[in-house]
Amino acid sequence: MILEDCVDLYERFNEGTSAIYIKLFQKLQCGFNGNQSKICCPPNFLTSVGDTSNINQTNKLKILPNNTVCGIDTKIINRISGGEETEIGEHPWLALLNYGPPSTNSFYCSGVLISSRYVMTAAHCVKRTLEDVTVSQVRLGEWDLLRNTDCSKNYCSSDAIDVDVEEIVVHENFIIGDPSFHHDIALLRLAQDVTFSDFIRPICLPIDTEIRENNFEHSVHAEIAGWGQNEYSSFSEKKLKAKVSVVNLETCKKAYAYGKHVITNNHICAGGERGKDICDGDSGGPLMVQVQDKRIWMAVGVSSFGPATCGVEGWPSVFTRVTSYVPWILSKIRP
Repeated sequence: MILEDCVDLYERFNEGTSAIYIKLFQKLQCGFNGNQSKICCPPNFLTSVGDTSNINQTNKLKILPNNTVCGIDTKIINRISGGEETEIGEHPWLALLNYGPPSTNSFYCSGVLISSRYVMTAAHCVKRTLEDVTVSQVRLGEWDLLRNTDCSKNYCSSDAIDVDVEEIVVHENFIIGDPSFHHDIALLRLAQDVTFSDFIRPICLPIDTEIRENNFEHSVHAEIAGWGQNEYSSFSEKKLKAKVSVVNLETCKKAYAYGKHVITNNHICAGGERGKDICDGDSGGPLMVQVQDKRIWMAVGVSSFGPATCGVEGWPSVFTRVTSYVPWILSKIRP
């Protein structure tokens, strides 16, 4: 593989810190791919993004809901550019991050509920340069930001709830200002357990080994959702969604080859279709696919970055690949 795909070794070598890593790099070199060095990446460097040392994964898995609970979209019958309005209750795991005092509705990022106590989001949404800007609450069960109770012709939803954030857990290797947003993932531990309903429900994570080996580049259906900017450059009052295609990683690398972004195997790319994309306000939200005969929704990406203008053809959005970080997630969650 090319050096950039052996993420931790690449980062250490790029820092130019230690002669040990330079010698190790020279020893591991095994050819070239064009003008790029190829190396035989040691297993410890491939897996170190999700170090699972000294944790009991079986016990940790019990903290996460199983697929009889997670990923079920009841559909009690929009920053997304080119998005269509969701139905009330659709994607009930979507969360809004509040940065102001409680109940001020200062929402700038999204997240996704993964258990009764944890919301997954992007590290850049919670580790910011201004120390006085922090996530105070998470809103769950929201659909229309302008209404306390969301109603259709035949029914009304339960009111959205605001839950205090007890702890913010950012990936240790995330660096503010890194143009490639390596390790752009974080967890928000809520101050209390939330009760699941038709309007508040967790999404599934790619826990199974077989699923974690899937690169999802042949998924016929992926979806993004949120309240971020739409094609009219205004933030949506209602939750929007858009269908997008997962883009081959090599194609994604070529799209960003001339910038400062370095795309690695710990990223997953989607979109790049005119008018369909993530936008300001959607950062931290999930890239979702349906599994098990389309009965279950699963989060396979966390919205990280994209082109400066939303919905540009040929420029996919980049997400943190959740399958790379399942071990890290398991190492951080607790009852």
